[in-house]
Amino acid sequence: MEGRANTCSVTGKAALVGVIVVPEGLDVKTPIGGLSPLVRHALSLQAAGVTRIDCVGAVRDDTWSHAGLRVPIQSVTSAPALADGEHALLVHAAWSPHRLALTYVAEEWRSGAMTAPTWVGPRAGMLGLIDAANLSSALRGGDGAEVAFADRVEALPEGVFVVGASSASERRAATTLHLVSLSKVTGGVIDRLVMRPVTRHLTRVLCRTGVTPNMVSVFSIALGLIAAYLASLPEASAGLWAGAVLIAVRFIDCVDGELARLKYMGSRLGAWLDTLGDGVGIFAFVLGVWMHVLGTDPVDAQRWQAVGAVGLASWVGVQVAQVLASRQISGSGSVQEIAWGHLQAERTWSERLVAGVAVFARIDTIGVAYGILTMAGLYRVLLVVHAVSATLGALYFSLQLVRNRVGKVSVA
Repeated sequence: MEGRANTCSVTGKAALVGVIVVPEGLDVKTPIGGLSPLVRHALSLQAAGVTRIDCVGAVRDDTWSHAGLRVPIQSVTSAPALADGEHALLVHAAWSPHRLALTYVAEEWRSGAMTAPTWVGPRAGMLGLIDAANLSSALRGGDGAEVAFADRVEALPEGVFVVGASSASERRAATTLHLVSLSKVTGGVIDRLVMRPVTRHLTRVLCRTGVTPNMVSVFSIALGLIAAYLASLPEASAGLWAGAVLIAVRFIDCVDGELARLKYMGSRLGAWLDTLGDGVGIFAFVLGVWMHVLGTDPVDAQRWQAVGAVGLASWVGVQVAQVLASRQISGSGSVQEIAWGHLQAERTWSERLVAGVAVFARIDTIGVAYGILTMAGLYRVLLVVHAVSATLGALYFSLQLVRNRVGKVSVA
């Protein structure tokens, strides 16, 4: 979409209005990923920044009884009126868009890269950016008649989809697609290949319950502290349990983010808890391992005091650098949004090297590796590995801050 002229104004009164088209007889109750399809659309439109939502069709008011919905919603029986400069971000309720699909269209419009009227996705009629002059035609087409301006269809970015969700089987398939799409682009090898295929099943179960992402985060933090306590004990059996619990923590830690993205329940508190869980969890576990070594190897206690102290201090340095970077780009305190130099398009040779290493050195890999070392009784090896890797990490992130090599991960 590069090089296209901006023929619409996005200044002054210009705004996006969400429009959900609900055909007669559509099942509006059977959930997709734990949310009714209309609520999922409304939350997605809200995330895209619409000023209000008009639902075209016979929909009861209690449909919108969801704590996360803050944008005004009204049911209408015909094409809603758009004020001067307003455009409609239209989605058909019989289809289920990826969580970033509507945000992508909204951002393309705001940047001037997309003009109305335009359908977006694999075919016309399911998702579109519509102006006032063409809204009535678009709504008639969305009900199954000949789709207006069908020749204006643009593709979504790779990985961003819109799929059918009319029947029960289609909704099950859509839920699976939504779950698979939750893997983060910044995830490591262990995260993508080992953890996510397992955690998706747990997330699928939990999304149908009242369990919130923050509940999962708190549970994960508590388990991490239990693992740290077990690691500090002198018994070999305690080390086996400590390692197993730490590995379980890394799996459970994936679920809170998956639930938050799947059910649009992300929050600053949730981002803070996730960051806290990762940083404090590893710190506490290494502290437990350090206490175990000092308690079982009094002969070389002085040496291991130094190794443990360096490792813990460096780990604190890593966390401080990441929090400073996250506050610099967004103020949320979440490290998930940070695009360090090695994640950006233009990189130095050293950042390219770090990018290659980082795939195998994410928090998921660290947690699993530390768990395995503890289960094997290799406490001292763990302390040395942690001291070296944390020191290198603290130096790298500090230099990135000094050089201002901090960006924000793209939403698409």
